[in-house]
Amino acid sequence: MLHDVTKRLHASLDLTETLDRVVRGVVGSMGFRVAALSLYRPDGFFEVVSVEGSADCRAALLGTHVPFEDWARIEAAAESRGDSVYFLDSRRAPHWADGILTHRLDYTVDDRVDAWLPDDGLFAVLTAPSGECVGLLSVDDPVAGRRPTAEQIEIFELFADHAAIAIQHAHLHSTLRHQQEELRHAATHDALTGVANRALLQIEGFRMAGVTNSNLAVVAIDLDNFKSVNDTAGHQAGDEVLGIFVKRMTRVIRQTDFLARVGGDEFVIAINERDDVHALVRSLTERLEDLTRRPMRTTYGLHRVGASVGTAVAATPCDFGMMLREADANMYERKRSRASQQVS
Repeated sequence: MLHDVTKRLHASLDLTETLDRVVRGVVGSMGFRVAALSLYRPDGFFEVVSVEGSADCRAALLGTHVPFEDWARIEAAAESRGDSVYFLDSRRAPHWADGILTHRLDYTVDDRVDAWLPDDGLFAVLTAPSGECVGLLSVDDPVAGRRPTAEQIEIFELFADHAAIAIQHAHLHSTLRHQQEELRHAATHDALTGVANRALLQIEGFRMAGVTNSNLAVVAIDLDNFKSVNDTAGHQAGDEVLGIFVKRMTRVIRQTDFLARVGGDEFVIAINERDDVHALVRSLTERLEDLTRRPMRTTYGLHRVGASVGTAVAATPCDFGMMLREADANMYERKRSRASQQVS
């Protein structure tokens, strides 16, 4: 059974399945009817995540929480039986379980000196290589009705060591996966606003352009007078203006529309629509221009910027790169036209 657990450690990073095999192996090897394994959580509680025993026992124990302070009480009342194993003798510490045990087994006890009593307990502390506690392994209801022998404790400690290794493997895998997800997100998203960047726009845009029997609309947006915000109030004020504008845009686009930041104050929205995409784009353009008519309040004061919007529409499949250039050219034409009107 220990060999089976060892193979599982190297074959799978599924922590739940591995820990289930640990408690199953403890019960099968040690001669106890019940084994439970708890993980230490960041909030200071131990949570029972795996139980081997009867259905009633599993239902009573799985998911229960014990605060770390209760474990400190257990450790203080226990006898050390090895590097990480503790035995609770309820004859010497008759009240240790008060307020701690959430489930007591009901079984017949004989009057022999080495009889296992209902409030006796055998625990193993699971520790990481750094020494911190990562969980607890416990057993109850010995088949022989006796306190654990030296051989049983040795087996118990071996299974506890393997459980600790499994938890450490899972933690390392989780940390690595989280770091990889952060790197992937950083490579495809704008760090300031959180929306997609140019790289992800290219990927998603070409996908949307390849959809058959639909229409693709590309909307290019450039903020007017944004440079004056940076020049007069500083780049932090400019960053806040961009954040406010993105939040406003996300309220007027649909969940199926794709928003990306492609430059300092430049954004692109890509839209797939089977129906009248022209009416949708006209409505969206009006709303986008309206977003900047309202002032933007930042930590550094009240700021006003405008928006120049350019569009391109085509039936799919189509050339996304060409659509993007067309929308960009349309946007800059509108910007120049607006600037010349203000001068005149």
